[in-house]
Amino acid sequence: MAQRVLSTTTIYPGDVVRFTITVTDPDDDSAKDPATLVVKVKDPSGNETTYTYGVGTDIVTTGTGVYYINISVDEARTWYVQMTTTTPPDTDEYWFSVSPSEFD
Repeated sequence: MAQRVLSTTTIYPGDVVRFTITVTDPDDDSAKDPATLVVKVKDPSGNETTYTYGVGTDIVTTGTGVYYINISVDEARTWYVQMTTTTPPDTDEYWFSVSPSEFD
């Protein structure tokens, strides 16, 4: 679902990480808007935030089946992201590491 483009990028506290989500129909692989799209973000301290497309402005669509969310990171260590859709049903989980800054 999301593009994994962070593997060679160093991320520091204060950066914004963008996850792009492309939802496809499992039958014909065409782009499709899901009935619901929920993104959960868990920070290194264990705080979890839930975002739902259509509630607020955190998840943005750029076309049929294509969405993104910007995650502002404020802590070093590992962050987790879970993306869940219904119709078509799918759940994917991702993680990324935030490096500590050498500066205050």
